[in-house]
Amino acid sequence: MVKTELPFSVKWKIKEINLLAIRYQEGEKFKSKRFSITPDSKYFLSIYPKRNATEAYIFINVEIGNRKEIECRAKISVETAGICKDFHHIYPKSMGHGLEYCFTHQLFDSAKKFIVDGEMTIKVEGIFKFDEVVSLNESLNSSKAKKPKPVGELMWDRSDKDFTIVVDKKEIKIHKHILGVQSPVFEGMFNSGMKEAQNNKVEIPNYSFEAVEIIVKLCYDMDVSGDKIVEHCIQLYEFVDQYQMATIQDKIELYLTQKVSPSNVCSLAHSATSLKNSRLSEYCYDYLLKCMKETTAVADLDLLDKETAIKLLKNVFTKDI
Repeated sequence: MVKTELPFSVKWKIKEINLLAIRYQEGEKFKSKRFSITPDSKYFLSIYPKRNATEAYIFINVEIGNRKEIECRAKISVETAGICKDFHHIYPKSMGHGLEYCFTHQLFDSAKKFIVDGEMTIKVEGIFKFDEVVSLNESLNSSKAKKPKPVGELMWDRSDKDFTIVVDKKEIKIHKHILGVQSPVFEGMFNSGMKEAQNNKVEIPNYSFEAVEIIVKLCYDMDVSGDKIVEHCIQLYEFVDQYQMATIQDKIELYLTQKVSPSNVCSLAHSATSLKNSRLSEYCYDYLLKCMKETTAVADLDLLDKETAIKLLKNVFTKDI
């Protein structure tokens, strides 16, 4: 089942008067407004100035909707007080979970700076993780009779592969004619009489086994995990560039654009800049601009280069007409 990661970021400003109103009421809380995780699941924050006899707590509350569970990893900070705490919880049902943040008397001590100028500001940044819900139609489709295997997969399963690629002392078998069709560099090698052509074997340095295996599977038009392509995208692009595999490059770009999400768009944009890949850069830029205009939180903003960040900042205020 596909696991979705959704970054979130919220800054919650609380008037001191609202905290003072429940300062001495043990177990009483003040709540933020609710925010969407998915159309049917929400989250909100709450603070207990006096959760028990001596301590103040901050909670992240999650309404899981029709999901089995939702995992949350976050950092909860009050920057004026110089405090940041890690939070992690898996919500098996709609509920709240919190952590002890400070002593109650510290919360209201002006010297501790939890409350400044009559206001407390709590910043929470993190990621929600959850399984995608399979629709009824998808479930029915998966239960139907198996479709015939594609030709590429049938070729992949054959035992008559006549060429070996060695990576990290591990072997990957492939048919010469399939590799030659995808790469003029390999086609030239096979027709040159080089020792690799005579021995039907080539050793490829500077690439991971996983990256080269993905390339070979794509040569057979096999399904490859989009997450794996994201993970190895830099080496994949370097490989297809070195061996002039234009069709495979198009497949990789298609996979990546389908897998772009708030949790990886900045990382992919950074990789695209490093690789000087204009098509992927433009796609990531448009996706980032959309996220900013819709106030959707994204992870790893610090990975963006200065030029891209400034361009985004300028364009986010530009109106479409």
